[in-house]
Amino acid sequence: MPCRLYTKDEIFQLAKEHSFYLERLQGVQSFAQIPTTGKTELYNLITTAQADPAFQKGIYWSPTGGSTNQLLFYPTAIVENQFQRQKLLPYLLHSEIFSPNMVALNLFGSTMMYRSAEIFNYFCEHAGATTLPVSSQCPDLTAVEIALRFGANTLMGNTSRLLQFARYVESVKQQFANVEIKFPHIIFGGEAMPAHKMEYLRQALGSEKFSGIFGSAESGIWAFKPDALPLGVYFYGRQLMHLEIVEPDADGYGRMVLTNLVRSRNPLVRYDCGDRARFCQAPSTCGFSENDSLGAFELAGRVEGSFQLGGEYYYLSEFTNLLGENKDLLLDYQVELTYDPVKKLDQARFLVVSQPSGKGEGKRQADRQLIRSAVETWIHPDDNLFLLSVEFVEMDKLTRSSTAQKVVRISDLRS
Repeated sequence: MPCRLYTKDEIFQLAKEHSFYLERLQGVQSFAQIPTTGKTELYNLITTAQADPAFQKGIYWSPTGGSTNQLLFYPTAIVENQFQRQKLLPYLLHSEIFSPNMVALNLFGSTMMYRSAEIFNYFCEHAGATTLPVSSQCPDLTAVEIALRFGANTLMGNTSRLLQFARYVESVKQQFANVEIKFPHIIFGGEAMPAHKMEYLRQALGSEKFSGIFGSAESGIWAFKPDALPLGVYFYGRQLMHLEIVEPDADGYGRMVLTNLVRSRNPLVRYDCGDRARFCQAPSTCGFSENDSLGAFELAGRVEGSFQLGGEYYYLSEFTNLLGENKDLLLDYQVELTYDPVKKLDQARFLVVSQPSGKGEGKRQADRQLIRSAVETWIHPDDNLFLLSVEFVEMDKLTRSSTAQKVVRISDLRS
């Protein structure tokens, strides 16, 4: 089937005949009646489809992170993946996120089939920019040396990796006393860029321009933030993605539900991506007109039950699954996310109220070690990207909602 742009109703008709949706869409008569699909449902549907050898041909596999034992690899037709990028590229060039005068140090990831380093290389090359693809695992000293050798003026990476690099640069400035280590342009993706982190990068790396890219393995790259837009606000092409904000609160923030309007071979239809946002009116300072078919949204973070740390998504259900039959060890718990202004790192404190001890001190310590091991298996501690601690506390130490006084499962205090 040749690549083209589809309407949401055309995608609906294709989905009705596709193995991912065939059973779920029986009796569904219109796009509006389609039930939303989540990550777990997609994982099971894709795993089943892989049993067909023909399914594997011409596929661009890309994983979405955050799960410790169940990575979701989304299958996009290679030609459709290229087509989506080509349709997005003119917007990125017009807003000068990528330009021919760029020499970009690429710190995005490229391990375990992650595609972010390759994606940003693609956009650089098609913009006529020079890319230095050192990847996220490159030692910081080597990255600095490469940047200086080739005259890098742009730095690209996940927010947490950019902070790690900036902290290193600050620590070795005396070592490079006769050379200015400066990156006027930052291009971030994979994580939000709060204002306090932007200010630190501005101070540490002399950065003046901050651009962002938004997407995922499931949806592909589909939204972008030129420097002129406020942090958290993104443009998107309405002809590439049909975006819905469902169950909005009083401020208009709700769950983001996506329908990709490019993918016909393996459609993505009414996918609940796990982020919260609201529609907004973008300023007219970016040089786009109403005829450019652009919409705008403002991100608010992850939905309840999940959070983002170090470029990965984490789901509370993954942690409880790791405990297996030992879930009763948790009387209550809370994940508190903060930002350490001294170490310039995000910090996750896992606050646990364990069952009262009537089993002896030895059994109590064993139970606590089991919980601690489950947390560390789930979150993968990485002192270079974030800080992790597990603390056993009493109930009065857990943050509660101001109205119902319920324990707030994820307390994100980073903004």
